Amino acid sequence: MPRVVFLVALFWNLSPAAAQDIAWDRVLGASPGSLTTAQKSRAAEALRTIHNYYGCSRTVAECLKSDPKCETARRVAGFIVRQAAFDRSVAEIKAAVLERSRSVHPLKTHVLKTSADHCVGNLASAKVTVVVFADVLCPFCAQVIPLLHRLVTARGASFAMCFKHFPTTAHDKLGVVASEAVAAAALQGKAWEYLLAAYPQRRTLDGKKLAALARTLKLDGARFDKDLASRAVKRFVAQDKREGLALGIVGTPTIYVNGKELFGRKDEAELADRLDEELMLKNGGR
Repeated sequence: MPRVVFLVALFWNLSPAAAQDIAWDRVLGASPGSLTTAQKSRAAEALRTIHNYYGCSRTVAECLKSDPKCETARRVAGFIVRQAAFDRSVAEIKAAVLERSRSVHPLKTHVLKTSADHCVGNLASAKVTVVVFADVLCPFCAQVIPLLHRLVTARGASFAMCFKHFPTTAHDKLGVVASEAVAAAALQGKAWEYLLAAYPQRRTLDGKKLAALARTLKLDGARFDKDLASRAVKRFVAQDKREGLALGIVGTPTIYVNGKELFGRKDEAELADRLDEELMLKNGGR
């Protein structure tokens, strides 16, 4: 091997042919061709050294080649490629895959209470139910929850999604009142309409605007005001918060997919992939 080629291979910790040994065409949910040479070399190393966490029990690279029926390996490979595209090191990618495995196959699955008037989809028939604890005034929730709602509803009858109240102390009493407003809207069948309308206005919301929003959505204003002030609504929000605290929740949004807490990134690619992986498992895939 010419000395220059050898040094380049040594620098990348990758033989010249190693990247070509990966079955890149079987990677699911990512585009290996968009990676730089350095990113692809790190992805290849990660694929060759990280073991698949379900189905095929060999390394992800070996599973891609030898077990075409193992969809988990293809998804983990896509996850690795997406991590490499963010310039993660191999050690960081390994840690992220471990975190992902905790989301999909946790030691404990939680049984969560749901209220139909805070849900979209058919809870009775859904194979995948997403439950999210969130704060109406939380900036991260304002990004993640509308996105997750869109992903869930686009996937049809196999999916449902429920909102749980977890107003944080960061917004003082207004956060609690905003949650109570969503609960009051739920009593008129418009929890999600109200919530999704409130998020874009979260920076300017106050008591008057919460009431005005109800009227904009054509809710019965007098009933909304009465429900908002009721002990039943306050108790409902408080019960959600207590449930979240008992689960150890400290921040929002906290997401559960079929009772499994979701760890790691919550961008569109990762949320969509987690939903699809869970449905695959429910359908008996591996």
